[in-house]
Amino acid sequence: YQRREHGGGADFTKEANPIVPAAHFTCGGIPVDINGCTKVSNLYSVGEAACTGLHGANRLPHNYLSEGCFWAHQTAAHIAEHKLTSTTEGVPAWHSGTAVQSKDEIQVAYHWEEVRRLMWNLVGIALTGERLLMAHHRLAIVQEEVNRYYWNYYVNSDLLELRNIALVADAIVASALARRENRGVHFRIDYEPSGSPFLVS
Repeated sequence: YQRREHGGGADFTKEANPIVPAAHFTCGGIPVDINGCTKVSNLYSVGEAACTGLHGANRLPHNYLSEGCFWAHQTAAHIAEHKLTSTTEGVPAWHSGTAVQSKDEIQVAYHWEEVRRLMWNLVGIALTGERLLMAHHRLAIVQEEVNRYYWNYYVNSDLLELRNIALVADAIVASALARRENRGVHFRIDYEPSGSPFLVS
């Protein structure tokens, strides 16, 4: 509040405060047990990435401080008790092949922004098959260009993040195209309700 009031912004105790909605492309998270363990050995999940069920069917339960504190404590205690170790034994050395250092890293930033805008504009709260198909086609082009860049140039964290973002975006679009029922934050405006509280014909 103080930053808002004294930082040149509006005083929200006296005038309207602008709010921009956020798009939740995924909800639910990774299923975990009471210790934050996933089904993958030595892989834990805590916070927004986890699905604990502590707050029932609340669609964004993992934002709660109580849950974050509880599962963080449980997970940390479990890790300390089991003294997990990591090893690179058996992992082959990285070979970059014919890749070279890129002199034009603007492509990575461009595609990252492209995926962000595409998801915001075409895969928002109210979905249509036509917009989802547009997103699917454009994501295919992005993934092709990212894949070419990946194999031709040395990898870095920005490139790997972009590749992962494009893969997740494509999975979200494919899932939204396949699902014709309106449930939770998934809403297709091009399908009329069938009368069932869950399914759309």
